[in-house]
Amino acid sequence: MKLEFYLAHPFEMRKEIREWELEIEKLLEITLINPFYDGEGREDIQKIDKGLIIPRTIKSKEGGLDIVNKDLRLIEKAKDGIVAFIEKNKMSVGTPMELFYNSRILQKSTYVITNDLPGHPWIVGLATKVFEDRDKFVKFLYKQYYEKNINRPILGINGSVWTQNSIGIYKKNIK
Repeated sequence: MKLEFYLAHPFEMRKEIREWELEIEKLLEITLINPFYDGEGREDIQKIDKGLIIPRTIKSKEGGLDIVNKDLRLIEKAKDGIVAFIEKNKMSVGTPMELFYNSRILQKSTYVITNDLPGHPWIVGLATKVFEDRDKFVKFLYKQYYEKNINRPILGINGSVWTQNSIGIYKKNIK
């Protein structure tokens, strides 16, 4: 059974997270639903990425609710929960809202990756598990769901190889 998580993250991190997402999807053969790139009706992101429009310039309540409702539907669709990136220097209104909705309303698994705020009471109180970096989250998923099923090195998309050792997995670059 293929794991499926909603990927909550600040707008400013979208390109960096997209690159990581694509590598992890291939590496672990999971689905990460990225609201900026995998959601329907987000042509605005393509225009923002091309410099054609300015972000956060929605003028109507209907326009805002359209994006919010689509994101909430994607969170509901993600059968295994949410992976949320929280960074104290990256402003985000949506990410904490998505984290709260998934944890308290839907009561689904809520994984938070934050190197800045791992002990914050709201994060600790809402998260199923908190990780201080991405590699720790990947190691957790690997050990939790895949260790018994995958006994081979896995080639990442950036020429990296992930292999298992006695304490989990590690990443090294092919030269």
